[in-house]
Amino acid sequence: MADNFKFSIIVSNLSGYKDSIDSIISQELDFRQNVQLIIIKDSNILTSDIDEYITEYPNNILVLENKDNLNSRNFALRHASGEFINFMKAGDTFDKSCLKTVNDLFNSNTDINLVSIALFDPIYKNIIYKTPLSENRLIDINKVNNKEFNYYFHLPIYASFIRGTDYYFEDKNIDENGISVTSKILIDDDKFGFVKDIFCYHNPESEFSENINYRNVMEKLKLLNNIMQYADDNLNKNPEFLQHIVSKELEYIVRIEDLSQISTDLNKLNEFWNLMDAVLKNVSKKAIKSNNFLDNFVISFLLFIKNKSFAIDCSQHKVFFKTENYSMLNLHNQKLHFDVIEIKKGILNLSGYLKSICYSDNISVEALLKDENGDVKYYKGKFVEYPTTNRKTVTFLSHPWIFSYNFDFKIPINEKKIEKISFRTVYHENSEYVIWNNKISPRKYSNLSKFSHYSVKENMLVLLKDNSFYSMPLNAKSKYKFDLRAIFQILKERPQYYRGGIFYRTLIMLLYPFWKNRKIWMFMDRQDFADDNGEHLFKYALNQKDDVDKYYVLDKNASDFKRLSKSFKNVIAFGSFKHKLLFLFSQKIITSQPAVSLYNPFFSKNITMFAGFYPNVYFLQHGVTKDNVSSWLHKFNRNLSLISTTSDLEKKSFLDVGYNYDEDIIQTLGFTRYDNLNGENAKKQIVIMPTWRNYIKNEEDLKNSEYFKRWNSLINNNEFIEYAGKKGYEIIFKPHPNLYKFIDLFDKNNHVIIDYVKKYQEIFNESALLITDYSSIFFDFAYIKKPLIFYQYAKDYHFDSENGYFNYESMGFGEVIKNEDDIVNKIKYYLDNDCVMEDLYRKRVDDFFKYTDRNNCMRTYEWIYKN
Repeated sequence: MADNFKFSIIVSNLSGYKDSIDSIISQELDFRQNVQLIIIKDSNILTSDIDEYITEYPNNILVLENKDNLNSRNFALRHASGEFINFMKAGDTFDKSCLKTVNDLFNSNTDINLVSIALFDPIYKNIIYKTPLSENRLIDINKVNNKEFNYYFHLPIYASFIRGTDYYFEDKNIDENGISVTSKILIDDDKFGFVKDIFCYHNPESEFSENINYRNVMEKLKLLNNIMQYADDNLNKNPEFLQHIVSKELEYIVRIEDLSQISTDLNKLNEFWNLMDAVLKNVSKKAIKSNNFLDNFVISFLLFIKNKSFAIDCSQHKVFFKTENYSMLNLHNQKLHFDVIEIKKGILNLSGYLKSICYSDNISVEALLKDENGDVKYYKGKFVEYPTTNRKTVTFLSHPWIFSYNFDFKIPINEKKIEKISFRTVYHENSEYVIWNNKISPRKYSNLSKFSHYSVKENMLVLLKDNSFYSMPLNAKSKYKFDLRAIFQILKERPQYYRGGIFYRTLIMLLYPFWKNRKIWMFMDRQDFADDNGEHLFKYALNQKDDVDKYYVLDKNASDFKRLSKSFKNVIAFGSFKHKLLFLFSQKIITSQPAVSLYNPFFSKNITMFAGFYPNVYFLQHGVTKDNVSSWLHKFNRNLSLISTTSDLEKKSFLDVGYNYDEDIIQTLGFTRYDNLNGENAKKQIVIMPTWRNYIKNEEDLKNSEYFKRWNSLINNNEFIEYAGKKGYEIIFKPHPNLYKFIDLFDKNNHVIIDYVKKYQEIFNESALLITDYSSIFFDFAYIKKPLIFYQYAKDYHFDSENGYFNYESMGFGEVIKNEDDIVNKIKYYLDNDCVMEDLYRKRVDDFFKYTDRNNCMRTYEWIYKN
């Protein structure tokens, strides 16, 4: 391999490394001539996918196996021959002009040893650390003005390039961001290069949280202490930029929720706190308070543990949280964030939260409704708990620190008058009361935004103006005035995709007089698959003679798109012009998948420009809910108008703490796809259908998981295969859709068919026996009283099965088995008895399902039409 490369790019063989490699190979700077790519291979990871790159670029790619488990960065540096080094994070990608731009900057500034580029989050589509950088791309630390000072100095090594290989890195478990090197370069050189308009596309998830133990935490603190000592030795001070870096690095430790994750030994915990004090002693309150990379709650906690004091000062109708005489956080400056802003049946429904660092028991939020006559009515918000979400109380190092006051309002409004709804917050402790007005901030999916500050529902208009909501009768003239204001606001700020925002909002204005009375409903399942409750209800709906325009939405590249398009003219492509236009006039989205990203065509096109046009969402469910799923299906994140269930037990579970839906939203109507279930086409067929595991992110996760080993072993079990063949049964392995792209990892044989094609309904109707783990598809199978077996080898499912209402042992429709031998024996039992469901499980089926009359489509459609 050549030894005169410009760059050595070092990447670990982890999740997403192929995307990283492709982005390096496709750089404007010629890869063959200028880049050495070093891949660190873990000993338990396959490299078959790397072989194709090595074959094409044998002189550029070096694969190193870290057999001795050495510090991977230092191990790689021994083999790096490039002039400039980057430690790329697997899964990250660079702009095409990145290496050329960095090379030019190094060459024009031969006295600098570090160049950093900007970080961009491709998921949320924003710059992670925004900077006010001028065109001058050389930063002299001593000349940066105070206003800009702390923008530049969080320089993670994966978005930085260093000159040469004479460096020593701490282990990644301790120093993920590589400040053991970048900080010392800044101390030694006083200057570095920063490129504002070239990006590293990076998912900002910390790995430190996965490596929490006493050793790692203490070593990280020692590292921070040593860097500050290095600065003191060389500069006779701890410069402010270094204090900013250290306080940012402390965030990873501060966010450890429970001290027991570090240690339960009191002596070790004392050592931890002593070392934390030693580090914080060298970080000023000013450096903490002004750190742009920290949120206010981390800042306030760092100030608290630095000063070891906490006080609440209530004066001048304000609430200050102080440490000594230094203000940590001001409650009166916190915003009232609104998740739900909607009118339903003459009621203004509002949900939101206020975050603080004091107990929610000391806070209340009140709404004041003022009518045209000046009369005022007061409404106290209902406090709501969300214990399985980020709205729960958050602890830092065993200190309860972030408290969410989650509130709900139901305010009757006059449909013929203009009414103003404003808010006030009350802090009360003992006999003291402080009352003030917080600013209102609509959240991303709340149906209002700074670009679209009004919404229309039920011939009423809700307007956000002057830190208040106004409800008023719908007036075409007012609506057009607000439409124009929204367009001018978009044009003024020119956010990303602003041209599309202006185009569609202008089109809405033109079409509104002609389309305003249309009843448009959109039916959906997954974007890439149909054949679920959405499709089955859509087919039923088309036969109903009423005033509703019905459309089914699906990705045009999905295999089901051609099938449905042949039979129905009103099947439209997801994200198409027609879809976007109809969406903005839709009343209802009826879907088996409730995530906004799966039904809103503007999700990745700056959704806030189209707030005010979000339809009501009716959730048909994909599977029967048996576990506690309040961590993702709660009101503040979904705000559904229907959750359709199959059982009153299931319905009751949605009324538990954490969901916060009104009881009339949860309806036992039955699943629409069940209307097509029957056992009339049963064959001698066994189907194996495990569900997914959210902890599996890539091939390596899967290959090394017990999930893979167990199911791969079962579909290749000779005893099972031979007995099924002897009895004349066919074996089908139907993988979860998320497993499709990994299916080649499984060992194949000629006796087990891996099926991607058959529809679930077809599989259920044809099969005689089901083997699954936790997948809710077992409800479909049990509905037609066919036998099934639960293979639950471990408690590795991502949903909370322990606290759900459904107990597999006492309520399940088949036996729960933990090992492969017992599974095979139970399969033999069913094959010997013609696959007849046992009486115990037949009774459980009858007890669970409320309806077995195959009128689920009718019930569901009628309910949605009326509501």
